[in-house]
Amino acid sequence: MPNSTLVVAVAADGYFLPSLFLCPSKKLLPEMKVLLSLQLHAWADNDGWMTDALFARYAEEILLPGIVERRKLLDMNEDRCLLLLDSHPSRAQPDLWQKFADESIDVVTFIPHSAHLTQPLDCGVFAVFKRCFNSNFVVPSSSSIALRRKAVANALPQALQTALLPSTIHSAFEKSGVLSGQSNSVLMKLPDTPSVQLKKKSHRFNFHGKNLSDQAFLDEWKAYKKMKEEKNIDDSAEEKIEKDLFSEEKPKKRKLSKSQILKDDDLEDDNERRNTRKIIKRELMDYIYY
Repeated sequence: MPNSTLVVAVAADGYFLPSLFLCPSKKLLPEMKVLLSLQLHAWADNDGWMTDALFARYAEEILLPGIVERRKLLDMNEDRCLLLLDSHPSRAQPDLWQKFADESIDVVTFIPHSAHLTQPLDCGVFAVFKRCFNSNFVVPSSSSIALRRKAVANALPQALQTALLPSTIHSAFEKSGVLSGQSNSVLMKLPDTPSVQLKKKSHRFNFHGKNLSDQAFLDEWKAYKKMKEEKNIDDSAEEKIEKDLFSEEKPKKRKLSKSQILKDDDLEDDNERRNTRKIIKRELMDYIYY
């Protein structure tokens, strides 16, 4: 069966918003309509992957209204909210986060390669979901795609319901260390001397580990996006420009010419010539196997 995407949003008090399941089809097929409920939305998409347009629709139709409504129910209309997100490329939408900023919602992304330690969903909810889904999934007797879709639709609701129990959500937030006074649960998992891999600074706009709803940051992001549009630079072109810049920065290995060195007038001593030949040979071999 082609790729499918499941989008889940949970809160630290054990509450959760309606989940979203992206089906890899042009339209929502009959065997997948059993997923439709108040707590689960199913949308058809050709590839089943999350895109900019699909994420914007999810954020505007489910995520933002759900947070606002929840705040009203808790009588916390004047309080700010915190939304934690991974740094998937579909999140790179400053105009979308402006709407969250207008509703006093702070949107913070995790830094790369840290979600397995600091994202509550990765610290428990998804593990429970996968375990329950695998135990409930019944492999069809036929290889028919329709039967596999039906098997997925039958196993998914129960697994999702189990994964979204308040006790599971509470435990996931405790393990992630994002709540006040619980950071040690994450810090204790880090090595004493972590390995550091230095990477070149990207020339593209970086929204990883940032507060996406900070107004100054949003203004800078919008200006950058406007510059790209004015210069007609899309994401693929931006990636090529960055690659070209990095290749220019990379120092070129100097290739020594054997004839140039051997004909140097300063090499008059035979022993020195022999030693020089050995050095040249080593350098040539290093160059060949570089």
